[in-house]
Amino acid sequence: GVKAYGWVHNVNVEADVPPLGTYSAAKKVYEEIQNLICVSAKSKEKIYEVFKREEKVYVVNNPNDTKRIRQMAGAGLGTRTKDKFTFVTVARLDDKQKGFLRLFDVVKRLSEEFEFDLWVIGDGIDEGKIKQRTLEMRLNNVHFLGKQTNPYPYIRAADIYLCASYFEGFSMVMMEAIIIGTPMLTTDVSGADEMLANGKYGMIVENSEQGLYEGMKKILSSDALLKLSRDGFNEKRLS
Repeated sequence: GVKAYGWVHNVNVEADVPPLGTYSAAKKVYEEIQNLICVSAKSKEKIYEVFKREEKVYVVNNPNDTKRIRQMAGAGLGTRTKDKFTFVTVARLDDKQKGFLRLFDVVKRLSEEFEFDLWVIGDGIDEGKIKQRTLEMRLNNVHFLGKQTNPYPYIRAADIYLCASYFEGFSMVMMEAIIIGTPMLTTDVSGADEMLANGKYGMIVENSEQGLYEGMKKILSSDALLKLSRDGFNEKRLS
């Protein structure tokens, strides 16, 4: 017979219910798919939590072309220069998922104490609103670099890759930052524990504005952390 496979690429599986009409209808769809492949362990947990499905549910992380990513990361930055401690984020400019507005509130607070830059790479539906907010807040240290065909040199040049998302499935860019060797600060989103080995390759903070603030401040205020080699970044070295 024909084997049916379903690909679950997010953790917010509750959102699948309204488009399918009712909870019962959505549950029936998930039951009829023979094999469910989830992008992360948290996604698999959600399938059980919402639909009580645990049989033939597997986890397969997104693949990456490691060699190609590292080669592309070796290219230059063009006219862009880096002259201070720099965070970088590569994301669709969609605030409901990516959390830019709460991130800017954090950047504003930290800018009163520290000198640093934030590079934002990407475009999207909220681009106008997001850029306008930085103007209103006079955030001169936030630089929008637009959509880049090759964002990897910027990830490599930055000191910390930053993910401020409310939710993710299994972030490809976060994995790419790990491949390049740039340490990371991320909110506690799906896939973070798996990718960062529970903090070995970066810092995972509470998924809130305060979590971001405390994590970024810890990095910016720690000479020991700022000087760490990119090889084997581990916030536990601070203790």
